Amino acid sequence: MAWLNSTDASAVTHNTKLCAANDCISSCISVSTSLVSPKSMTGVNGGTYYGCVQGQDAVGNKSTWISSVSPITVDTSVPTITNVSSTATNGYFKAGAIIPITLNFSENVYVANESNFRLTLETGAVDTQAVYASGTGSTALVFNYAVASGDTSADLDTNVTTPLTLGASASIQDAFPPLFG
Repeated sequence: MAWLNSTDASAVTHNTKLCAANDCISSCISVSTSLVSPKSMTGVNGGTYYGCVQGQDAVGNKSTWISSVSPITVDTSVPTITNVSSTATNGYFKAGAIIPITLNFSENVYVANESNFRLTLETGAVDTQAVYASGTGSTALVFNYAVASGDTSADLDTNVTTPLTLGASASIQDAFPPLFG
């Protein structure tokens, strides 16, 4: 879970827990202390909890517990690619043609810092990369492949071993922070 850090300069740590109700008292689990946000927490897969956070200063003074606005459902499943398709019809394409390629996932995925996010394609002797175009927050990510001179493929496909390249700063995740703020 994630939260905005305290504006109080003497606040040094945060206490965190998951609770069955937004009162931050009922059936709490995964109680821990964290110096930074976000904090990974463990709950029962499919369980619904409120994330609770409390600031604490160096002397031990504590703020009141603050709960997330809405409940959090624990999801330990990892998104998987379920289908790869394109709206372009099969055929021959000239260099420079743009072919949209859609990757469908088993659940919603979120892309951050997408400028380095690529999809590796089998296009003949040398693989090439399609550039991320859209789809964050959905089950379908769209990439654009620009046909280059010399690209040949009877059936355009992804590189099975490592189809996605995130680059230095890109990320893909199946949850969208922040929960507090």
